Amino acid sequence: MTELELLCAGETPRPCHRRLLASLAASTALASATLLIAATTAQAGSPVAVPANMLPQGGHFVAGAGSIGTQGLTETITQTSQRGIIDFNSFSIGKSGTVKINNGTGATLNRVTGGNLSQIFGTLSATGSVYLVNPQGVVVGKSGVITTGGSFVASSLDISNQNFMAGQTLRFTGKSASDGVVKNLGSISSSGGDVFLIARSVVNSGSINAPNGTVGLGAGQEVLLKDMSVSGGRMTVRYGKGDVRNKGSIAAAQAELRAAGGNVYALAGNHSGMIRATGSAMRGGHVWLTAGGNRFVYAQSETLTVTPTGAATTTVTYDGATQKAASNPGNFTFTGFVGNDGTNPNAVTGTAGVTGGTGRNVGTYAFTADVSGLSSDFGYQFQAGTGGGLVITKAALTVSAVADMKVYDGTAASAGAVQVTGLQGPDTASFTQVFGSKNVQGANGSTLSASGLVNDGNGGGNYAITFANAAGTITKAALTVTELSDNKVFDGTTGSTVSAQVSGLKGTDSVSGLGESFVSANAGSRAMALGGLTVNDGNGGGNYSLTIVNATGTITPAQLTITANNATQVIGTPDPVFSASFGPFPAGLGPSALSGMLSFTTNAPAGSPGSFKIFASGVSSPNFDITFVPGTLLVTAANNSLPPVPFEMDQGNGTPAFSFTDPVLASLLVELSDAGGPAMKKNLGAPTLDQNGNPIGNLISFNSSFIEVCRTHANLCR
Repeated sequence: MTELELLCAGETPRPCHRRLLASLAASTALASATLLIAATTAQAGSPVAVPANMLPQGGHFVAGAGSIGTQGLTETITQTSQRGIIDFNSFSIGKSGTVKINNGTGATLNRVTGGNLSQIFGTLSATGSVYLVNPQGVVVGKSGVITTGGSFVASSLDISNQNFMAGQTLRFTGKSASDGVVKNLGSISSSGGDVFLIARSVVNSGSINAPNGTVGLGAGQEVLLKDMSVSGGRMTVRYGKGDVRNKGSIAAAQAELRAAGGNVYALAGNHSGMIRATGSAMRGGHVWLTAGGNRFVYAQSETLTVTPTGAATTTVTYDGATQKAASNPGNFTFTGFVGNDGTNPNAVTGTAGVTGGTGRNVGTYAFTADVSGLSSDFGYQFQAGTGGGLVITKAALTVSAVADMKVYDGTAASAGAVQVTGLQGPDTASFTQVFGSKNVQGANGSTLSASGLVNDGNGGGNYAITFANAAGTITKAALTVTELSDNKVFDGTTGSTVSAQVSGLKGTDSVSGLGESFVSANAGSRAMALGGLTVNDGNGGGNYSLTIVNATGTITPAQLTITANNATQVIGTPDPVFSASFGPFPAGLGPSALSGMLSFTTNAPAGSPGSFKIFASGVSSPNFDITFVPGTLLVTAANNSLPPVPFEMDQGNGTPAFSFTDPVLASLLVELSDAGGPAMKKNLGAPTLDQNGNPIGNLISFNSSFIEVCRTHANLCR
C-alpha cells in the first residue's frame, strides 16, 4: 500500500488524494508574504501564575547600546544601536504591565538567563524587531498582546551573540530535549515584518498576523532563519524531533509550505503529529511542505466561493416599510478551483440557492448564495458569495423654518413651529427653530433656522434632509434707568453716593455707569446726572429702547467759622495788621472760595490802654454758612511810661511838694515821697489793670523812672 493509500484508508481514493495535494494550492494567498509551518515532536510547558504588575527583571545590555527604565507599570527599553542584546534574569509581563522597546528599525535580542519561563499577559510593543529567547519556554497568555513594526521571534532555542549581531542567517539550536514550549494563546502582529515561533514544541491557539511578511512555526532542535525569502523559504528545520499545532488563526499575505526534497509522500508514515496549514503556495509547479523527520501533515480543504451572478439589482427609495428585491438570481459562479477541476462535473454537485435581498433601512441588501445544497467529490468546501439584490436610497425630507417676531429677551429662542414634509411610514421628527442671533437686527433682519432629529430607527440615515431658513424680526425691549435723589453738605465736588436703579434687563445683560453726580458743585437744588452709562448686551445697547427718569438733589451750605486773630498795640503806634483764621474748609478749598474783601474793626478808643474787641467781616458765599468770631486787641503804653502829666511843685524851702493837676492820675498814685532822696529821683511803677485793661489803682509806683521838674508848672516826663 502506498503512503497516500495509507493516509486515505476508508475514503474514496481520488477525492482523498486531491484533498491532500491539490487543495493546498491557493486557499489563502493574499499578497507577497509567506506563512511557513514546519514541525518535528516535543513537549509543551505549562504557564504558572504571574502577578498583574510583573515586569522584566535584571535587564542589562551585553551587546549594542541603550538604556532601560521603569515608571509605574511600564518598562521602556531605548536602544541607540542598530542591533542590541539584553540579558534578563526574568522576562514576564503581568496583565497590567507594559514593555515598550524603542529601537527604530533595528533589532533587539532579549535573552532570559534565569530558570523561569517567560509569560506575556500584558503588552509588548516595539518600533523595530524583537527576539525573545528563553530556554525555559515562552507563553503568550490570552490577554497578552504583542505588536511590532519589524519582526517578532519567540524561541526556546538559543542563538550566539556573535551570530545575532552579525545578522543575515540566524542559527537557533536547542541544548536538550527538555527545552521549553513556545505557545501563543493571545495576539501577535507584525505590521512590517515576520513572525516566527521556534521550539521543540510550538502551539498557536491565538491569532498571528503578518500582512506584509512570513508567519513561521518551526519545531526541532536546530532551525535556520534566512535574512530574506528565497526559493527555499525563510525558515529551515535542520534536525531534531518536534511538533507544531495550530488551533488558532494565522493571517499572512501568502502561505508557503515546504516538503523535504519537494516530495510530499516522504512526509507520510507517523500519524502521531499534526500540522494544520491554512494556506499554500505553488513553487515550480509543486506544493512545498516543511517538516523534520517522519511526520503526518494534513492541509485543510480548498474553499470555493459561490457567487450569484444572475441577480438583478433593484433600487428603491426608502418608504418606512420592509422592501424586497424584484427578482431572484438563477446563475452562480464558482471561484477557487485547483487546476482544471472546474471543468469536471463531479467537482461540484447539488443545487445552490439564495437568501437576502430584503431590508428596511437605507443600504445595500445583496443576495447571498445558499450553499447548503452543494457537495464536492473533490473535497471542496463552499463559501457563500453575494451578488445583486436590493438597494434602498434615502427619501427626501424638507424641514422649513417659519417667520417669527418677538421682543428682545436675551435669547435666540423662537416660538415658531417648524414645518416638516416627506416623513415616511411610522417615522416621526422633532425639530425646533432658533434665531441666528439673539440681537435686534431690524425688520426681517434675523435668520431663523431649524435643527433636530428624525426618529426612523436608523439615526436619521434614511433621509436626505433639506433645510429651508426663514426671516424673522426681534424688536427692542424697554429698559428704564431711574435716578435717585441725594442730599449732602457742600464739599466742593459734584460727587454723589447714590446709584440709579435699572428695570427691564434681559438674560445676562447688564448696565454699567449707574453712579450719579450733581450737575453742579454749588449749594442749592441741583439736578442729578449719570456719567458713562453703558448697556452691555453684546449689541452696543441696540437691543433696548432706553428711558432715563431724572431726579433732583440738594446741596446745603457748609458751616464755616472765621475767627479774628488776637493782636496787640502800643499807644502811640499805628494800628496792627489784623488777620483771621478760617475753618474748616472742604478739602481743596480755601479763602479764595469766598467773595468780597475781609475787613476788621475794633471798639478801642484812641490813646487808651486796655483790652478791646477785633471784629472781622466783608466776605460771603452761598456755599457756606459763615460764623464770625471776634478776637482781642490789647493796647499798652510804651516802655511802661505815661504821657506827660501836668503837676505843680512848691519851690519853697525844704522838700518840694508835688500836686498833680490831673485828678485821674492823682487818684492812681500810690505815694510820692522823697524817701531815700529827692522825690524827683524816684521811679514810677506801672499800673495794675482789670480784665478789660483798665487801671485799678496804684497805677504808678516807684520804679526806674524818675520825676523831673521841667518848670514851675511841670509835666511828668518819664
